[in-house]
Amino acid sequence: MKLLLKLFISSLLITTTYLSSQAQSDANVWMERLKEQNQKVRSFTADVEIDVDVSFIQIPIKKGKVYYQAPDKFRFRSSGFTLLPKKGFNFTVNEILWSESMALYAGDDSIGSKIKIVPLSDSADFILATAWIDTTIPRLKQLDISSTNQGNILMQFEYGDGKYELPIETKLSFEVKQLDIPMKFMGNASIDRSKFQGDKTTGTVRIKYDQLEVNIPIDPNIFREKEAEENEGEEK
Repeated sequence: MKLLLKLFISSLLITTTYLSSQAQSDANVWMERLKEQNQKVRSFTADVEIDVDVSFIQIPIKKGKVYYQAPDKFRFRSSGFTLLPKKGFNFTVNEILWSESMALYAGDDSIGSKIKIVPLSDSADFILATAWIDTTIPRLKQLDISSTNQGNILMQFEYGDGKYELPIETKLSFEVKQLDIPMKFMGNASIDRSKFQGDKTTGTVRIKYDQLEVNIPIDPNIFREKEAEENEGEEK
């Protein structure tokens, strides 16, 4: 794995030799500014509306609550429902931004300036991430993650006009394996496996945030409940 990663990084570096040193410098500056924006949010809570779209699963729109505590505590609460994919939301923006990695400028498109993020640690859970940044703010518009064991995960963010750079809507696109479907957490979902083509299919989760409260105290027991639930799931 280390050899493959080094070869991959080397190939990217060869490509970027054709880019100006100023562009590479800007890539690092933009990443640092994103981190600065990120550090302004120490905690938040929000009401959420969750809409799951997977071809073979009929799931009613769910409402719930999300909790975040810096640097890495995240909790969704929604009765009888667990978000898909199982690990997808563990790939938080923090995990990518603060990883031991190399940032490489990869040009601009209609979404924003593209930055390739290459992990330098062999223990990283992702192989490569591409961030699209609105450099005028700066703001993360889109994040495409190639993970080691969860396939590709694409996160797209829409923002309002709040004081903090927090999205009011997040769309997560991912791959679903038949064996990874968490049946007992589907609530009143209707599953039609005949619509599943091959070993994998794609799905999306769209989350709308409302009533955002930022930098407020959050009861630590909320996150302990999550850990207890995960441990219970592993035991079963």
